[in-house]
Amino acid sequence: MTVRNKLFIVTLAVALAVFLGLAAVSQEDDAADQKYTIQVVTNPDFAPYEYMVSDHYEGIDMDIWKAISKALGCDVNFNVMDFDSIINAIEAGKYDVGASGSPSQTKGNNR
Repeated sequence: MTVRNKLFIVTLAVALAVFLGLAAVSQEDDAADQKYTIQVVTNPDFAPYEYMVSDHYEGIDMDIWKAISKALGCDVNFNVMDFDSIINAIEAGKYDVGASGSPSQTKGNNR
């Protein structure tokens, strides 16, 4: 299995976990009749997962989060920051989720 395939599977698994968590939150918020906006932070430098086209973001990660927000009946807002800061920003509660791939090298894989 290639690194890209592994990365895609991990991204999909994380998206599913967040989807299920947000679905529970969405049910609780139904009484308030407020439309929640999922705040996604990314670094759009890893095509085909996330990249910039003109003035908007494209890629697999964006498609996944658009589908999740549609299924939940909420909006999604994509935010950009340096890759190294994404996890800290999520832990600080500034964003709901990070969607940004990164290449990895395993022992013996120098591609």
